Amino acid sequence: MNGIRLIIEDIAFSYGKKEVFRDASLCLESGSIIGIIGSNGSGKTTLMKLIGGLLFPQKGRICFQKTEGADVTTPACAQLLENPAFWQGMTGDDNLRYFLRDKYDKQAVLSEFKGWGLYEMRDVLVEKYSMGMRQKLGIILTILSEQPVLLLDEPSNSLDMESTDLLYSRLKELRDEGRLVLLVSHIADEIRKNCSEIYEISEHKINKVLQVEETENYYELYFADENCTLKAKKILEAQKIPVRLAEKQLTVHADKLERILYLTGETGIVRIGLFRGSERRGEA
Repeated sequence: MNGIRLIIEDIAFSYGKKEVFRDASLCLESGSIIGIIGSNGSGKTTLMKLIGGLLFPQKGRICFQKTEGADVTTPACAQLLENPAFWQGMTGDDNLRYFLRDKYDKQAVLSEFKGWGLYEMRDVLVEKYSMGMRQKLGIILTILSEQPVLLLDEPSNSLDMESTDLLYSRLKELRDEGRLVLLVSHIADEIRKNCSEIYEISEHKINKVLQVEETENYYELYFADENCTLKAKKILEAQKIPVRLAEKQLTVHADKLERILYLTGETGIVRIGLFRGSERRGEA
């Protein structure tokens, strides 16, 4: 598959008075799996919709280019958003035939149905599918779309462990074929294990964060509310301790953790959680 580049350049987007993006930029190359993280309401799903053309930036531009430099004029994305929608009165196979159109390949479709454990359900109406079956059908559609860019919003939603493992195995195959995969997941372990780069939506920007192998060296501190978070940030910065803010959480380096816990504890700030790398655990 020919290489492709995704360019997001100085975009702005708001829902009424709620600002989501302000002069946000990003440039990604094909042949990678990119993790998108951020707090609830930060704009992860909005970003996916903007890239996929379901929404349009109010400023700036989003475009795709071949790595040789020419803009791509035909649609370049396949999207799997939460709760994929299919025609309920059609079978799973007929839905794929309808959405794939001239890309429908009977043998490839049957192979995917077998691989995902849906072979016996291929001629059953989608209205009789469970949530997990519909999610698998959405994944099959996304994979068979043959688009160079895949946008996946919580793709492991409703999947069991075996199917989740299969999902990421297939995504890595597609990456190796030269596709660009953008992945949103609230499960940090999925992001850490499967993504080559991670970007965080914070303060209306899209910022590259730690390389995956470095995440174990950092902690995220969660606080009771925004006031507690801002108070903790002010205290730590006064002590020359570098922190990164994202709503109710602060990201700090592991070698400063003991000092940080002491400083925030002494001032009576209410901490509600501690998160290191891919492991989330409660804190007394």
